[in-house]
Amino acid sequence: MNSKGFTTEAKVGVFVLLTVLAIAYLTIRMNRGGFSLASSKTLYIDIDNASGILARTPVEFAGIRIGAVENVQLIDGKARIEIRVQGDVPVFQDSVISLKNKGILGEKVVTIQGGGKEPELKDGSSIQGLGGAGDLDRAIQNFNDVAQSIKDLIRGGNGQPSFKDIITNVNDITEDLRSVVRSNKSNLTNIVQNVQQVTTLLNNGDLKSIIENMKTTSETIKSFVSTANPQLRDVVSDFKNVMGKIDNTVESLNRIAAKVERGEGTLGKLLSDETTVNKVNDTLDGINDFVGRLRKIELSVGFRGEYLGSAGEMQSVASFKIQPSYDKYFLFEFTDGPLDFGSRSTTVTDITTTPPGSTYTKKEVRRTDSLNFTLLFARRFYDFTLKAGLIRSSGGFGAEYHLFRDRLSFGVDAFDFSRPEHAHVRIYAAAHLFKIMHFIGGVDDLITDTKKRNYFGGFGIMLTDNDLKSLLGIMPLSSVAK
Repeated sequence: MNSKGFTTEAKVGVFVLLTVLAIAYLTIRMNRGGFSLASSKTLYIDIDNASGILARTPVEFAGIRIGAVENVQLIDGKARIEIRVQGDVPVFQDSVISLKNKGILGEKVVTIQGGGKEPELKDGSSIQGLGGAGDLDRAIQNFNDVAQSIKDLIRGGNGQPSFKDIITNVNDITEDLRSVVRSNKSNLTNIVQNVQQVTTLLNNGDLKSIIENMKTTSETIKSFVSTANPQLRDVVSDFKNVMGKIDNTVESLNRIAAKVERGEGTLGKLLSDETTVNKVNDTLDGINDFVGRLRKIELSVGFRGEYLGSAGEMQSVASFKIQPSYDKYFLFEFTDGPLDFGSRSTTVTDITTTPPGSTYTKKEVRRTDSLNFTLLFARRFYDFTLKAGLIRSSGGFGAEYHLFRDRLSFGVDAFDFSRPEHAHVRIYAAAHLFKIMHFIGGVDDLITDTKKRNYFGGFGIMLTDNDLKSLLGIMPLSSVAK
């Protein structure tokens, strides 16, 4: 800085610092459930299945966020979930802790309910949790159960009646009735003849007048049915038509059931062909596995600024991180300085004075900087992380060592091995606060021949997809409050 005021680089640095502090403050405010400036306590949950639970998964009590998941480990064949909750929220030994889905995206959340009859859990205590499958898993299982029930209904077996058995029983009853009528036709004829004989006997006696009266009554009823109530004839006629349609429907159902049993048609192939059923089940399992993998992927986006002391310039870095599991991640970074992501030219002047100072030599070197990108694959082994890929648009590799539960790390990167002088080596130390804010400092181009090493220092933030969801969710609330 000179007498004319702040330089452009200093103004840009101050602006970036103020912007980052404002975003960090807003993130801390909206993440009070994940961490808090107030006192907190750590609890451990032993559970059979912790699928979908990652670091920073929300912890809720009675629907209110009180903390977040710190770590997930496998101990003695069971999952142990480490959570950090607010110290003033009581969690008891008889509280019910379970895993649930939240929202249509299937986001996992740890819920705490009830309790109070047993003593309160202290800091560092453990409790048994209740595991359970996700809503999508239960929906797929219900679908499989319904499909199996339909298949059992049609195919039957193992002492269970089938749809075909019902149709067969109806046909058997009808055939039995026909057989009874056919086999007893002579008996029915004899009954009619006996009735005629009885009628003849009744005509030869005092009962003749009674028979005549009954005949008159019968004729009267017949005349009433045929003339006085035509609707009754329509009802009888409609009933005959309905019975005919029922017979046709039963025959159609019988033919369909036979085709399904033989494996003909789409439904018959689906229910009778074991290969088709297995393919359907494999497809559903594949969909379930794919959705489960997507839920476990954690996405992060970050930005940081670094001030290069020897060069007197600001360097900006935009980061995108894809982490499918705890021990591996992919890192994409775009690096340039200052903050305009364009190309620029810088003139470097070296002045050499020949004793006693009467003459001098001036050398100008023109350098063009452009946007560089980094693409790394990283794998973690306990407290060490190894990285390999492209670093600032050239091949390279690196390593990091983590301390104090990842709050502090030391690293080294080596790249650009093809340049005329030595390879580009960069060493650094980084401090991570609240898993969001990151402070970094070190030496860039450590083994350069020109002995103009760049000592740098910077600050940045890294937000996960859960942080972005919370940030987008709190914005409408902020506008309403205003």
